[in-house]
Amino acid sequence: MLNFLTLILLIIQLIYFVYILVLRYQWNKVTPEQLVSKHPYLNFSVIIPARNEEHTILKILKDLENQIYPIEKFEVIVIDDASTDKTCAHVLEFIKNSKLPLKIFSLTDEQGLNIYKKRAIEYGILKSSFPIIVTTDADCQVGPNWLKTISDAFQKTGSKMLLGPVKFTHQNGFFQAFQQMEFSGLIAVTCATSRLGHPLMCNGANIAYDKSAFKEVGGYGNDRFASGDDMFLLHKIQKKYPGKIHFIKHLDAMVETTTKQSLDEFLGQRKRWVSKNRFLPDWKTILIGALTYAASVSLLIYFFLALFSGPKLWPPFLISLFLKVLGDGLFILSISSFFNLKSVSQYFLPCFFTNLIYTSLILPYSSLNGRYTWKGRKVN
Repeated sequence: MLNFLTLILLIIQLIYFVYILVLRYQWNKVTPEQLVSKHPYLNFSVIIPARNEEHTILKILKDLENQIYPIEKFEVIVIDDASTDKTCAHVLEFIKNSKLPLKIFSLTDEQGLNIYKKRAIEYGILKSSFPIIVTTDADCQVGPNWLKTISDAFQKTGSKMLLGPVKFTHQNGFFQAFQQMEFSGLIAVTCATSRLGHPLMCNGANIAYDKSAFKEVGGYGNDRFASGDDMFLLHKIQKKYPGKIHFIKHLDAMVETTTKQSLDEFLGQRKRWVSKNRFLPDWKTILIGALTYAASVSLLIYFFLALFSGPKLWPPFLISLFLKVLGDGLFILSISSFFNLKSVSQYFLPCFFTNLIYTSLILPYSSLNGRYTWKGRKVN
């Protein structure tokens, strides 16, 4: 029995190692020069859903005001999602003193509603004037060439949907380093799998899509889930327009946001992210998620088997552990420059072992328990 478990462990780790090497290769093959080109300016509607963002909303608005992009070629639509703070008041005051083509619409809470962010974005699309939708979050920041880079990438690739990079602003400490590495790895996987023609995930803080494509696939459509607006739309557009989704691997397309400051905030955010994963309509995404989970949980299981069953189990365990550390380490190394991870590289091994426990125990529980609190709302 133990020999069989040893064989299974080694097979899982070998498959995972090869998978990581493929991702690393695909990541390295995507270069900024392949995506950026000189084209006319496209027309964009930038939609920002916001709830209780009085401390952050002005930063993203100022960034959009400072875009090196013709002001007549884009509009900004803020959807105030029933904020209970001064978010709306701050935006209205900003409008008085800015030339930014900015509009704000306020929504109210509806009893029993479970699709708050989707509702906000869909309302923004309804009120939009231009053919390409760009979404970001109210707690994010962008550089001055953000829209220009998206415009160039759309015309270079002929995409129906573009996925942009997102990173956490650098902060000191192990907890922040863990979030930066984990999150950057997810974004890099998005890039690598996009090059393979089948993006597994995306982040709604930095995506752009053709409004006509959004309508053709029926919009988000999944009113059952409060989260997952970006993921469900990604898979619907992928099915309708295979090969028409691309990732913009360029620093000028980067969106930055901040890490969570407390463990409760972090776990709440991750629960929101993974709570709908088992309902995703794409078997490849589910399969890769299962492989990632198996690679972590099998190591933990085998560690305890080796701990209590004698020294003969330690060599295969250490070989498997080495493959996992090597694969993850090479991948983080390849993305560290783009996501500015060099300053937190000393935390790699502590983050690696923390991630084993996090992936094996916390994520599965979060995925099965779909209830969570988000910005003062209890969501099912």
